[in-house]
Amino acid sequence: MRLIDADAAVKDAHLNYGDVHDAVLMKHFLDSQPTIFLSQNNPLTLEDLLKMDGEPVWCECKDAPKYNGWYLVNASERTLQIARNKRYSISRSAIKSGFWLAYRRRPEEDK
Repeated sequence: MRLIDADAAVKDAHLNYGDVHDAVLMKHFLDSQPTIFLSQNNPLTLEDLLKMDGEPVWCECKDAPKYNGWYLVNASERTLQIARNKRYSISRSAIKSGFWLAYRRRPEEDK
């Protein structure tokens, strides 16, 4: 399921359909739905990543943004790398030092 902006949907229904019966019903329906709050997207710690083996994470390199992207956590193997994608890998020490940051979702998605 994807999150939607219910306020925009209600405004769109009102602009396109005015106060006709179906638009009013849609407004009441959307207003009655529970609100879903996204969990905070703080940088993940090495300990967090060790519990996320095989899961995708968004990683950002402070000094080289061209390497930013989606990586898969590789915590099951006893290697120096904690995450990798097709081209690059990220060491456990780079996460621990803060040189690389890992997130559950891309930070721009929170705005």
